[in-house]
Amino acid sequence: MKAILVLFVSERLDIETCHRTSVAMTVIGLVLLRALPLTLVVYSDGSLSSEGAASYGFTIHQNNIPIFDGSGRLGPAEVFDAEATGALEGLKAALNLRELATQNIFICLDNLAAATCLRGTPSESSQKVFLEFQALTTSHGAIQVRWVPGHSNIPGNEQADKLAKAASSLPEPEGAQPTLAYLRRIARQKPKEAFQAWWSASAPEQYKRLNLKQTCVYRYPPKFWPLYRYPDKWEKLSGYRYIQVDIHTAT
Repeated sequence: MKAILVLFVSERLDIETCHRTSVAMTVIGLVLLRALPLTLVVYSDGSLSSEGAASYGFTIHQNNIPIFDGSGRLGPAEVFDAEATGALEGLKAALNLRELATQNIFICLDNLAAATCLRGTPSESSQKVFLEFQALTTSHGAIQVRWVPGHSNIPGNEQADKLAKAASSLPEPEGAQPTLAYLRRIARQKPKEAFQAWWSASAPEQYKRLNLKQTCVYRYPPKFWPLYRYPDKWEKLSGYRYIQVDIHTAT
């Protein structure tokens, strides 16, 4: 009977097919999964507060009973990075709790992109986290990653979500480096903010009345184009240095 249940869960919760499976069937599979003896189920989640604080939380269940949980704050990062870190920290905690080397550990998270990278090709952002997670699964075995639907009243997932949100109030780790996903967002966001601030302050009244909101400089009147053509003028007006950065794939 145990083998049949494991086969059912593996089929229903496979990452490649789970997003096409109804939420109801996924929840049923999780109930059966949690009922299996000697099985640890780790629910992890990531969060990004309105102030930009990235954090994670996880809870470990055995026989439908929460037995351990944890949470933490990241440095400058995105939700994707927090999801990956939560899965890694949850796995580490589960390995310390595992009674037998053959005891199954299921890592459940509601971010399909992060779950896919945990099982497949690591993302460029938080690549070290993904590689460490995969190294642990290879060396310890009997560890599987499963996607679960978010905000679907799955107790473990809801608990991990609350833990992640609460951890956003923790202090940022000292010396934390920004993730690639964070840097990419800032690289897109800051020039737009600087240009919009300059435009709001410097545009003639006849243009302000048009309420132009485009973010592309070449959609503005030609007389304003030189702002981007001359780095010194850009730096003086915006307070940001205008540079071109080539981002290469991390190795």
